[in-house]
Formats: sequence, C-alpha cells, structure tokens
Amino acid sequence: LFAFMLARSILPEGEFLVNANGYSRPSEVIRKLNNKFLNNSATPQYFTMTYGVINTKTGKGMLCQAGSPHSIILSENGECQKLGDGGYPVGIIPGADYEDIQFELKPGSRLMLYSDGLIEAENESQKQFGLERLTQVFKLNKDRTLKQAVESCFELIKRWAGQEYMADDISMLTLEIPRTK
Repeated sequence: LFAFMLARSILPEGEFLVNANGYSRPSEVIRKLNNKFLNNSATPQYFTMTYGVINTKTGKGMLCQAGSPHSIILSENGECQKLGDGGYPVGIIPGADYEDIQFELKPGSRLMLYSDGLIEAENESQKQFGLERLTQVFKLNKDRTLKQAVESCFELIKRWAGQEYMADDISMLTLEIPRTK
C-alpha cells in the first residue's frame, strides 16, 4: 500500500515532479514526499529511496538520496566514485533537509543504484558483503555487458550468503552511457 501511494505521488504530471519553473529538483521532490508521508505515530513508517534525473545526451544528472546507500559511478577505466552520504529516510524527520548531488556520466561509464540488502547480505560467519566487495565486483565486470555485470553481481552475493533468497531485498538499477564509436 505504501509503495502504491508513493507511485501515485510521483506520476509525471503530478505536483511533486513539476513546479512553476518546470521540473522540480530531486531534493525538492524528496522534501515534498517527506512532508506528505511524515508519520507522528508511536510506530513510525518510513521508506528509503533515491530519486534522480539525467540528461541522456550530455550524461549530466542530479540525484537525491533518502536513506539509501551510496550510488556508485564506474568510469570506463574502472575507477569507482561514491555519490552522497545517504541522507534521511522519508517520513521520519519533520523538515528534514535533503541535498542534490550532481554527477556526470561520460561515455563508457555506469551508474549503479542498489538497495542496502546487497551490501548487508551476510555469509555463514555473519560477515556482511560490504561496499568494498561490491565496488570490486563492479570493477571486475566493467568490460562485460551491463546485463552480464548485474547478473554476475547477484550470483556472487548469493554465493557469499550461501542461499538463493536473502533476508532483505536485493535490488539494483544500473544505467550506462554507451561508448562512442
């Protein structure tokens, strides 16, 4: 139900995405969502998310994190750059301040957004997969297709955890700016 209400709030023609000057900045969208979903009950309900926009022609973009782990840009040469510091989840803190994070994807680079379940997946020794391992997986798969790289990442995490299904969700969204020919 929560996801349905969120999806209805961020329809392209809705008030959350558009303002008097055109499209709202990601931090403005998150701020509006925080105000709408603020819950003052004894058992607060909240959600985490990353919202962003990108110009697919220039590779320039902007995103805002609300309780999400670092987004990662993998450059064509294999360098990983962490974006943001996570921010506050939506629906917990009245008047929470959110920031826009600007980035640029150059040809051959990838942007990875992922759920915390990926880095928090534990092995049988209860050691988490972690951000460092995740960035290594991205680097090792930089020359594979985007689909192959994502599939490889999920397979490695399943092997790490020793199970097919995780206690927490594991999800990933990846974007790639194609290399110029």
